[in-house]
Amino acid sequence: MAELNVENLRKQAKSLLKQLKSGAEGVDTADSVRRVRRSLPRLSQVADQEVLSAEVTLQEAQHVIAVEQGLSNWKQLLSEAGESPREGWGTLFVRPGLPNVRREAEWFLWMISRGGGWPMDRIRQSLPRVAEMSNEQITQADVTLAEVQRVVAVDYGFADWETLEMELGKLHPIQNFEDFAALADHEIRQVIFRLGRDRLAVALKTGSDQLMARFESNMSPAAWQALVDAMEALGPMPMSAVEVEQARILEKFRTDDPVV
Repeated sequence: MAELNVENLRKQAKSLLKQLKSGAEGVDTADSVRRVRRSLPRLSQVADQEVLSAEVTLQEAQHVIAVEQGLSNWKQLLSEAGESPREGWGTLFVRPGLPNVRREAEWFLWMISRGGGWPMDRIRQSLPRVAEMSNEQITQADVTLAEVQRVVAVDYGFADWETLEMELGKLHPIQNFEDFAALADHEIRQVIFRLGRDRLAVALKTGSDQLMARFESNMSPAAWQALVDAMEALGPMPMSAVEVEQARILEKFRTDDPVV
């Protein structure tokens, strides 16, 4: 493998995001869409316009770049380049919880048993004993749930499944939107950064004083005032509309992983 220039690859990821944004504004970005669809499983089967409107994140764009370099994820790319990836959930928006991750591993194993699609490339890249096997050979290789769980754990940034279970078990469970008030400051700042003012303005319309205070304490006075102004500009809203946006944010918070 050629020497990896991480700074250049980071710029490529940002450029990919910029191209996708331009496509959403009507610019022809067919190549960028193809790259995302090829390397980002959650968008592999959707139409071009859905890719452009899918709010691809920088983390996901970095995943695309890593896959294009022949690696399984951005963390592996950093490792190959001799850089240490940042540790901890503060670098991610995703905070999935054990039941979801366990289901992901079971689903991944089921997909491998079917013998096709992106899971075959993923297991081939991450499980050395099947690296040189064809799809048909992999389906007959008795890949175990434990092996798949380790692949999933590494994709989430952990050394093994046991460490993933231990670390996820420490996290405060997020069952409803009000639970965001219990997040650490760095996690709330990630929520603010990733969602933006307009989505937060809707979701916080029914927020408790405690929740509002937690968001205010993690924003500059100017940014907070802009958010308050945006909320007031929305006027009265149906409770159902607010709850829908809150549910979408919760789902994004639990499952926004570039490899699923």
